[in-house]
Amino acid sequence: MTTPKTFEYPAIEIKQNNSAKPFYMLSCSAKTLLQWSGVPRKEKEFYVGYQRTLNEGRLNEIKNFFLHNEKTNVIPTTILVAMKENTFSFAEASQKCTITLPEYSEEEKLSYVLKELEDRLGREPTNKPQYRPLSAEEKEFSGDTSDIFENQKFDSYIVQIILRIKAILKKRKGDLDQDDKNLINYINDYVKPGLILDGQHRALGAKSVEDFQVNLPVIVMPDLSPVEQVFHFFIVNNKAKPLNKTELRQVLSTSITDNEFETLKERFIQSGIKTTDYYFSTRMDNDEDSPFKDLINFSQKKQIGKPIKESVANDLCVQFFKKLNTDYNDFIEKNQNWNNSNDGKKQDEFRLSIFYGFWEGVRGTYPNTWVKGSDNTKDINWQIFMKISLTSLQTFILRQMWIQFGMYEKLRIDPFSTPTKMTECVKDIIKDLSKNFFIKEWKVKSLNHDAGRKLFEESLTSAFNKKEKFQAKTKLFKG
Repeated sequence: MTTPKTFEYPAIEIKQNNSAKPFYMLSCSAKTLLQWSGVPRKEKEFYVGYQRTLNEGRLNEIKNFFLHNEKTNVIPTTILVAMKENTFSFAEASQKCTITLPEYSEEEKLSYVLKELEDRLGREPTNKPQYRPLSAEEKEFSGDTSDIFENQKFDSYIVQIILRIKAILKKRKGDLDQDDKNLINYINDYVKPGLILDGQHRALGAKSVEDFQVNLPVIVMPDLSPVEQVFHFFIVNNKAKPLNKTELRQVLSTSITDNEFETLKERFIQSGIKTTDYYFSTRMDNDEDSPFKDLINFSQKKQIGKPIKESVANDLCVQFFKKLNTDYNDFIEKNQNWNNSNDGKKQDEFRLSIFYGFWEGVRGTYPNTWVKGSDNTKDINWQIFMKISLTSLQTFILRQMWIQFGMYEKLRIDPFSTPTKMTECVKDIIKDLSKNFFIKEWKVKSLNHDAGRKLFEESLTSAFNKKEKFQAKTKLFKG
């Protein structure tokens, strides 16, 4: 590491009460601010950091606002920056602050972030391989001739980042792929002493003005750990202009470890912020044993190859747990793994594995339809992943399980004992539900309302009852 660079500014110390830690107000140019402050952003296929996705249109609006009238057009709103520990100092005598910017080589940056993340995790990353044979249909459709494919399940999203950094450090520079470069771009901002919690669009928009220098008012909160940064980011974006639920769930699930979340849970509750079920959709999209891996769209726009909206994925998982804890409680009432009050984390992991087992039964029954569904360029391809299809099919299968509850008891079959048993039971229930129900075009396009849901459920029940004699004669297929 070369000699650190320093920035000095006149500053005002502010304490909101006698017990609170001080924060500081200063002014600097947008270009200088972004030398020592990073803007964590989400790269394509790389979910990490706790900022909104950059909106290029908004950046241009801010830039044009400044350019339209240099004399009168100002934005007095402050930029909120969190400073890492030991990077900010304030001299009371001179009323000046000093910001220290370390100078790293690329390899030093990777090593620095790797050590910090490993320290935060507080344990060795666990990577437990799981194996599932490909079905004959999956091999035929995908062209895969291997006997097995590996499912690797990670114990924290941050573990994936740690393992990826280690892999990059072993590669030659010319061997880096686009995912590696996306991660390095993120790290370039991560290693800066400051991280912008609020105001990224204002800072970047002001920086892009080249006709004159734009100075910005900045509030600096010094000596914040990563956990504290996430907490204050949530407070700012719930008490001021909130992020949508998809963005908040994504932020919380990818920015801190499970243990770090536990330390914040009570403070979130005291602040009136609900964080229940915060990580389901991110886990569904990233866990290697998830049937929904790489199928979930966290963007506000349509993404080719990601047919399932994040909100739909999250609700699907939440409703699965909710129905079992209410309508079908007899199934899981005595299941100690499902109701593990002594270890909430193990309980959540078990419940999620049963949910995966449930949908693995659907994927295994319709492997070709599932693979084709990722091509969402045409509505007919991804009908199986539409909200009405996923939610209605889940409800229908659970209802059929409930109907067979007595038989399960007599045969001592417990679908909720293991993910594998759940998969077997789901496959048995829908084995005669023709794939044509999902492949044949649905002529009725508006289904996400009471009448539409009723029509869809009636058509699904009709197809189930007719089994192999399925014919597309219901209104769903005729329009």
